[in-house]
Amino acid sequence: IPVQLADKDSTVDCSTSVSVLSSNKQLLPESNITVGGEAPDCRISLVPQDNWTGTSTVSVVASDGSLTITSAFRFVVAPTISDIPDQATSEDVPLQGIAFNTSGAELSCASSIVVTSTNSALLPAENVKIEGTTPNCTLSAAPVANQSGSSTVTLTVAWAVPKPLSIVYVNVSMPEKVG
Repeated sequence: IPVQLADKDSTVDCSTSVSVLSSNKQLLPESNITVGGEAPDCRISLVPQDNWTGTSTVSVVASDGSLTITSAFRFVVAPTISDIPDQATSEDVPLQGIAFNTSGAELSCASSIVVTSTNSALLPAENVKIEGTTPNCTLSAAPVANQSGSSTVTLTVAWAVPKPLSIVYVNVSMPEKVG
């Protein structure tokens, strides 16, 4: 994050004249914040803790020894879902144990993920089950009996402003009749 730092009355140094504080030390510990560069072009690096999601108010404090100025902004680390490859199955055969990962140590696979389906006549959202313990989740999908076609299943992490993060395509095809 670029920060402009200039003082007409004294010489300022990025590493000694700028400090950065985090309101959420579990998400963004201050040991994961570095300040570098040469004034007036300072840079701040923020590295969140692995497997944590959430928000932190980050306060940037600049001082020349006699005057201090503070500016704050919101730092957001949103949860993610890993990619899930397209899936296919035969009629009346459920899909089971499709593995995927989520970020965010505080997320529960079953209760934090919302499922939608574009074809509820073939695969109602309630027939898609999410199980496991983060970060290791699994998906199982049971199509309606005697149905064929395709459906796009969207998994959304129910956090802050939900948005689609991963899509599973479930294609259920009817086998050919013999004889």
